[in-house]
Amino acid sequence: SQWLKLTLDQVYCVEQVVWYYSDGNPYATWTCSQTECSTCVGGYCYRYTLTVSSEITVEDSLPPLSDCRYGDTVKIHNSNYYLWAYEIAIFGKQEVECTTSTQHGTTS
Repeated sequence: SQWLKLTLDQVYCVEQVVWYYSDGNPYATWTCSQTECSTCVGGYCYRYTLTVSSEITVEDSLPPLSDCRYGDTVKIHNSNYYLWAYEIAIFGKQEVECTTSTQHGTTS
């Protein structure tokens, strides 16, 4: 079994992962939903599985989104074929925590 694990700097909502040939054409393109990234387009999709997961706790306060999967880790796995990569692009949404500030004071 072979795999390639990509660790992101924070939790993102991953929409799509594209694996490119050296000539810039897509080798495989996975599209994610809220629960998985199993939809794949490409000639060799049957050879590989892609998962998006989180090695850190994902906040319950993140909004549920149906068109992407939250995680900080992308893993491409196969059990019967060699694994190589020229370029892999991860497309997604960065969740930004919004804060509000309150100012107090008096004027004279």
